[in-house]
Amino acid sequence: MARLLILEPDAGWRQRLLAVLRAAGAPEATVTAAWPDACLALGHQPYDLALLATGPGWPELVRRLRLIQGDLRIVLLTEADETLEEPRGVQGALAHADLAQQLLPALRAAMSRRVRPASTNGQPPLALGQLRDTIAELGPEIEPEAAVVAHESGLAAHLGSITERMAVALSVLVSKSWEDSSFPVQVRLLRLPGKRGDWRLYARRVPDAFHVLVLCQPEQPLGVARETAERLATALQRRLGRTTPNGAAPDLQGLSAELEAPPSPDGSALTDGAAELAGGEGATFAIAWRAASSLPAALVEPAQRTIKQIAQVNDCQLHYVNLSAETVHLVVSCPPGRNSLWLAIQFKQGCEDSLKQQFGLVEPLWARGYYARRSTMPLPAHELDLFLDRSQVGSP
Repeated sequence: MARLLILEPDAGWRQRLLAVLRAAGAPEATVTAAWPDACLALGHQPYDLALLATGPGWPELVRRLRLIQGDLRIVLLTEADETLEEPRGVQGALAHADLAQQLLPALRAAMSRRVRPASTNGQPPLALGQLRDTIAELGPEIEPEAAVVAHESGLAAHLGSITERMAVALSVLVSKSWEDSSFPVQVRLLRLPGKRGDWRLYARRVPDAFHVLVLCQPEQPLGVARETAERLATALQRRLGRTTPNGAAPDLQGLSAELEAPPSPDGSALTDGAAELAGGEGATFAIAWRAASSLPAALVEPAQRTIKQIAQVNDCQLHYVNLSAETVHLVVSCPPGRNSLWLAIQFKQGCEDSLKQQFGLVEPLWARGYYARRSTMPLPAHELDLFLDRSQVGSP
């Protein structure tokens, strides 16, 4: 039986799919509930066929999966009342209601059909060899686990302990999830097939549809990933011919955010809503606060989950989340009329209240004070270091 990858968000249908396959004596399939997991599974190893539940944007998902594996056969799983007009680019379609009777015939028919090569929309401005030369500038030894320079067309060069296939998969995952192009940095935690534990992926957008990706362990300082990404971004800019007259690579769009109000001389928190120009469209802030003492590792993931829940409840958009034992560092777009004091109350105080309730904690989790300013980018290392070295006044 063919190696099978399943992407099915509904738990009930996943169980029925597996039951039909087991009854037929088929080998165990790889089952995923979300498209990022499907991308990573495909980056880990090749599959003969994928079963994909249809949903909004499924043609784009098909296209991106084929960037990882061009000969992947795909069968769509549809709802009973869903009609697809001869779906192009896939090898079949099957209604969920017909799984028991039609799944195996549909898989056999799909395996007999050829996959047409995907059409490309023009050539990327750099060839694969140039990408490899660019990443080679880092040298043979790099501090992070892996680094990738990639283009949205599927080209990718890499260094470190991942395969070229996984490098392409990481690029596909990042480019598909980058919904707001005005934010050139993305940080996320991943579970990689074949590797133990969580991994941090630091992604940096570069003009002309390129990405720089740095993979590291969560306990590694984020500054190492940021520095590696910036070195690669600068090298990539040079190869693209985007340099200033003195030969230096220019600032990428949105990388350096200007302060709309200067920080106070003693580095204390900005808590004056009037100074932050809350405005009518909703402002975006970089905000950071310190742990009262080292945050236990067991609380990091619950804290991340709580922060995401707070954002959802309060109609905020999280663009950057970095939790360590010492600090919490966010970039958040908030609703109109809100300022950093409101953000601190919702996220800093709200997160602590929720964790105390969940785990029966008594002692404070966060130190007094916070630092915030309007910015679409994370706080630079030197600014964050200044905040960490100074005692804060007032605020939640």
